[in-house]
Amino acid sequence: MITKIEQALISINSDKFAKICRMFLSYQYTSVMATGSVLAKEKSRKGTPDIFIPTDEGYIMCEVTTQEDRLEKKLKHDIDHCIGQKGIPLEKILKIILICNSKIKPELYETVQQYKNDVAPMIRMDIIDVDDFATRIYKNYHSIIRELGIPIDTNQIFEPAEFVHQYDRSGFTISLTNQFYNRDAELAIALQGFEEKKIIVLTGDPGTGKTKLSLRVVEEFRSSHPEYRVKYIASNGNLNIWDDLATHLQRDTDYLLVLDDANKLQSNLELILNFKKHFEKDIRVMMTVRTYVAQQIISGLEDYLKVEVKNFTHGELQHILSSPEFDISKPFIDRIYSISKGNPRLAIMCVRAGIDQGAAALQNASLIYEKYFSGMLENIGGLLQNKEQLKVAGIVSLMRTINLNNADQSDELHEYFGLDATALKQGCIELQRVEILEEHENMYKISDQILGEYIFHKVFIQDKLLPFSKLIELSFDRRRFGLLHVLTPIINNYGFEDVRLKVIADMEKYWNSLSCEETKMRFAKDFWFYLPSRTLVFLKSEISKMANGNYNDFRFEIYNEKHIKSYEDHILETLVNFKRLPEKFSQAQELLLTYGLKSNELFSKYLKALAQSFTFDNDSEHTDYDAQAKVLDFLFSKVPLDPVFYSRIILFITPEYLKSSYQTFRTVGSQFYVTDRGVYLTATYKALRTKLVGFMIECFSNKSLKFYVYDCLQAYMNNISSFRTYAKAIIFDRTQLMHFFQEHFSPKEYTDCFLVHLYGERLKYAGIRFDKRFSSKFMAPRYVLYLKLNEEYHKLKEYKGDYENYEKYKYAELGRLIKKYSFSDYLRLFSDIQFILTEGKRFVRDAPIKDSISYILDILAQKDPELFYRCLKKIFSFGFAKELELYRMFRRFKFSKDSSERIREILEKSQVGSFYLTNFWFSLPSELFTKKDITLLKRHVADGSFSYTGNLDIILPKATGLYKDYRVEIGRIIDVLTERSMGNQHISTHAPFFQYIESNYNEVFRQKLTKLQSLYLYFDRNDHFDYDLEVFCLLLRYDVTFIYRYLDENFDRQSYYTKKQIRDSYLHKLWKTDSDTDFLFKVILEHFKDHLPFSSSYSSEVTAVFKGN
Repeated sequence: MITKIEQALISINSDKFAKICRMFLSYQYTSVMATGSVLAKEKSRKGTPDIFIPTDEGYIMCEVTTQEDRLEKKLKHDIDHCIGQKGIPLEKILKIILICNSKIKPELYETVQQYKNDVAPMIRMDIIDVDDFATRIYKNYHSIIRELGIPIDTNQIFEPAEFVHQYDRSGFTISLTNQFYNRDAELAIALQGFEEKKIIVLTGDPGTGKTKLSLRVVEEFRSSHPEYRVKYIASNGNLNIWDDLATHLQRDTDYLLVLDDANKLQSNLELILNFKKHFEKDIRVMMTVRTYVAQQIISGLEDYLKVEVKNFTHGELQHILSSPEFDISKPFIDRIYSISKGNPRLAIMCVRAGIDQGAAALQNASLIYEKYFSGMLENIGGLLQNKEQLKVAGIVSLMRTINLNNADQSDELHEYFGLDATALKQGCIELQRVEILEEHENMYKISDQILGEYIFHKVFIQDKLLPFSKLIELSFDRRRFGLLHVLTPIINNYGFEDVRLKVIADMEKYWNSLSCEETKMRFAKDFWFYLPSRTLVFLKSEISKMANGNYNDFRFEIYNEKHIKSYEDHILETLVNFKRLPEKFSQAQELLLTYGLKSNELFSKYLKALAQSFTFDNDSEHTDYDAQAKVLDFLFSKVPLDPVFYSRIILFITPEYLKSSYQTFRTVGSQFYVTDRGVYLTATYKALRTKLVGFMIECFSNKSLKFYVYDCLQAYMNNISSFRTYAKAIIFDRTQLMHFFQEHFSPKEYTDCFLVHLYGERLKYAGIRFDKRFSSKFMAPRYVLYLKLNEEYHKLKEYKGDYENYEKYKYAELGRLIKKYSFSDYLRLFSDIQFILTEGKRFVRDAPIKDSISYILDILAQKDPELFYRCLKKIFSFGFAKELELYRMFRRFKFSKDSSERIREILEKSQVGSFYLTNFWFSLPSELFTKKDITLLKRHVADGSFSYTGNLDIILPKATGLYKDYRVEIGRIIDVLTERSMGNQHISTHAPFFQYIESNYNEVFRQKLTKLQSLYLYFDRNDHFDYDLEVFCLLLRYDVTFIYRYLDENFDRQSYYTKKQIRDSYLHKLWKTDSDTDFLFKVILEHFKDHLPFSSSYSSEVTAVFKGN
């Protein structure tokens, strides 16, 4: 459904999209005003912002875009529009909402957020791309779905009696009208649960009687709560159920909804739960779900009780089978229990299939299914003898649902299986007549899940009426479905080995037929579990062909760290999977290491596998952390080969293996759920943690590894969770770590002090006791200095974001610090800061420290100018000086002729200091500006000292009165900028630079027009600074032929452009210039000739597109 919504959002025109956005916002806010729309029409007009929302506290601004090309530029431009509203103070703007019908990648999201933070840090912003928009609509606003033309209508809701009839009529399941046996305990738990919870989940293996139990719960619940009406919901091909809920459920009535096989409902489950949440009266929900998919369902629920419906014990099964309904003697009961393991459905199937033939017929589930279903299929028209109908049934079981209205699907099935549309239709009709298939609006599906699995197994695996090799081809070559997903329930019923033996020949034949190594790699990635030895041999061969890298030069970093367990590497992904095959895992680890040492990138992927794929998951506790122990034992075995390198690998990943909790990921339909789980301290895992902490301690004595131990410890501490429920593992480590700190850490070492205090803070954060008397001993002078310089975050919290009062506090505190400082004291201070920001940098946020330096220089400049000049000159010899924020100091500095000359001289003579000349000039009063400043400006622009010249429109006017003809200097500056841009050295500016020259030095603007055009194209290519094309239009006013250069620069003549791309390119703004618009139109049309989605003969349509209509 979300995909359909996304497709609809992308396909609608911009006006319709704007209307959808207004509807979306109107559900959340009382007043939604659209400045960018025509009254009473689904048509847009110019208006900024597109939508604004007045609230009691202020305003929310919203911009809507359907632009795909140059999206970053557009979004930044939208932000500027939102914060640039005339008559509305910036502090009145509470939030910006940007909605677009394009996908926004993480890097673009971060860039746009950072841009907003730079220009308006106090304003919140919500960026909604097409994926996010579709998800929000799907979850909460179904009227919008209808507005998009997507139907929400089906027939899946039944009264209990009707449900029982539908369930029993196929004859393939155990009748729900049988007597209720041996579920009194589960019944009592469920009924009591409904007194406390809104949702009951009945979980169990197939055939345990979950549906039968649900009927009894309904009966008992209704007897004590007659005001509740009961509805059963069953899947019908994943058709949307929202409208049915609205139709069937009356708003003034309480309901108990029973979701049978809730896992089959897929996306409808989310709809039902959302409907329940917003329903006026009470809705209780009971679900039945198979155990192997229960976690997927449960992870998306709140306020629920899980009731496990387990297989019967021998005594319970004997009670049922010895009842008058079955009257089975004890010897047969024993045999049936041995095969069924207490599964009620399988037990009764055993009875029906094997009682007449004795124990020989009761060997395994496959024989039971064969006996049970084959007899029934023969009794309904001799289906087993009708191979063509069996093929149709097999195809339906494969496809889950077949839509005979879909001609493309029918054509594909004919191509794949040789079954034409007529035969397919006749087969479906006949199978529906005998109730093997169910039909709804010409859509067919198997009437019973077990039956479907039996037919699939019979048609494709056992009898191979249709070749299993065709499934491999369709799954692998054509990617029509996931074969492994299809095989999962078959393996659960018939056993992996049974299935493997029947399909292995096809697998091997297909493998042997592959000649392309790349194709073979893809096949191995999908089917490695069936051909593990062949896969490992193949991967070993492929890896051996690769050149070895010099691992001593490899960087220790995680590949694509933000994308969890994503490797973009078939070899590595396949080898990682062998974690699930213990007997082959050691071989896979050897190959994985060999592969990881081939290059720096592969090494970063190897580290990612160690840190993400081999750490904790749902199986860790059940396997007693076997995989984690094997991975670490393998790495420990490698340490003697190269102690430093392999020790670094272990130290690098150790924090991930010492976490006290971990996350599990589940998907339910299109929803993604993350759940935190604590590690379980088994004896095995305790030994593993002890060994890892001990290894850290051992490495600390090795000078080559000491700093990597520091990194390991900091990462470990940062991973400590605030949840007290996960504290056991951290408490377990505490004794060993405290002993380590006492024996090996020095109170005089900065890093040691930092880590001891960090450990204490993190334990406090987790609610774990820590003796502050111990940390109070670790107060090295440099650490004390760090505390004074790096307190911004905590103090700002104390001042509740009041930066003005915080700044006063900061000046006072730092003033006390340097109150009696001499020049030598400042040199020592700078040296200590250099240490903190270099050797200690891995442990600190450096921005507050650098900020503090600016405060200190500012205080010193006011207090002792002479000492300030000496310190300013000296500070540029330190590495951290390249990243200071001196604008604050210059902004407050009291300039005089003498002070400006001295500062200018200091900055000029220092390579680092010259970088701050633009900050100096920006704050320097005009009367103190000199010709030398202009000379320095030209020189440093030319030599590359300056990369940003965005303040030129403010700096240049300060020299206006210094020259008889300042126009000459302006021209020279343009020449220098042009020469710099031609040298491919990065430089940037903003629009006011061009506008300043055109407005104040028009003659120069005209004379240098060609160079200004080149500068414009250079700046626009690198930074897309001209969001509104204002400067472009300005240049066109003087030379309309500039359009040729602009189009060649921005639009490839060989590329195909849609109407939307052209409409979103801002070219329609050209029609607002004083230029020859007819000429512009002809040039643009000629440029895009043969690469637009319409013929040039349709001039009105083309004109409409380029003019933004």
